[in-house]
Amino acid sequence: MFVWSARTLANAVRELLPETAPLLEQIAAAWIRRNSTASFAELYRSAKTSASITRSSSALGQRRASFSSVLHSARFGWSDLGSWAALHEYQVERKAADAHSNVLDASGSVVMSSKGNYVFSPDKFVALVGVEDLWLWKRTTRC
Repeated sequence: MFVWSARTLANAVRELLPETAPLLEQIAAAWIRRNSTASFAELYRSAKTSASITRSSSALGQRRASFSSVLHSARFGWSDLGSWAALHEYQVERKAADAHSNVLDASGSVVMSSKGNYVFSPDKFVALVGVEDLWLWKRTTRC
């Protein structure tokens, strides 16, 4: 788990990842303008690396930088919830599932002979009949 101010992170990137800093600054400027979605998407795709913030933070932490940092150990559970499967497991662990590990967020539902499903469709009625291990997500259409 990494915690820092935006200024500290930006300064560390400029110092330790100088080839990445200009691209990130262009991406930030495109994001702020908000009317340049194509430009933002183009810039993001042009990034040479697909490194996650965790790997980038580790790289920053392993190099000597001109900013101060503190390392503190802690014990707590953590899940990145980076996939439907991870979200399903999280909901099952939190007892948000039925006896057959089905997790449903719907306006109503019928479940028959189904197990291990995750469904998010809060504005719809959902019927699960004879299905296993589905992950379905329906965006709400609220105005």
